[in-house]
Amino acid sequence: MDTKLGCAVTWRCLPSLGKVILSMWVLLTILTSNGASFVGSKCNPTARSFQEDAISYYVKSLRGAAIAATVRGESKRFKRYARFHYQAVQFRRLRDFKSASLMYRKFIEKVAAKSDVTEDAVLPAVAVAHASLNLALSEESQHCFDEARQVFKRGYKLVKELMRRDCIVHDFYLENSGKPQVAQAWLATLLTAWALLETKCGRVNAGRKLAKRAVALDKSKARVLRWKMFDA
Repeated sequence: MDTKLGCAVTWRCLPSLGKVILSMWVLLTILTSNGASFVGSKCNPTARSFQEDAISYYVKSLRGAAIAATVRGESKRFKRYARFHYQAVQFRRLRDFKSASLMYRKFIEKVAAKSDVTEDAVLPAVAVAHASLNLALSEESQHCFDEARQVFKRGYKLVKELMRRDCIVHDFYLENSGKPQVAQAWLATLLTAWALLETKCGRVNAGRKLAKRAVALDKSKARVLRWKMFDA
């Protein structure tokens, strides 16, 4: 049996007890994301370990875009962001991409609606670009290529809007992060992933155009244009 098919069948046939246990786990993580009092408690090493794993995962997945000074202080918002993404990736590991997609959509909506970003360990534009990338990949995993394309399109537009909206705050944080082009680099990463999707769908010219736009934003993406698929 195909591995992917086998995983899908296993998920659909999950015993009732397993579904109950999973539901309890989801409830627990939702409570933790809302700041339940037992999160990180010294008498709850499991919750503390989950938080630590979540932070470790989120920092690594941001590829250096987290603002170090704020992360060291472990802001409440950063902890919440980390738990949110770590929970979503658990769903993806279970191949429950629909639940993961729902979480990423909610995250993007919440971040985009925030106006106070002065204590953020992650620039709003970066947070949205990162979540949009993972949302698009979750849609691709369900073979929803048209929806993945729309996610990339909306994500690109929203990231640019956030960069303009918070330009003063961004200038402050970018200057103090040691990575002046961090938001722009993540926008380029989003475009690169979008370009790859288009080539997978046989739209090589569209993919090449997106790749060129990515390179214009971040010169380190120049190697993308050397992909064999763009040789023609």
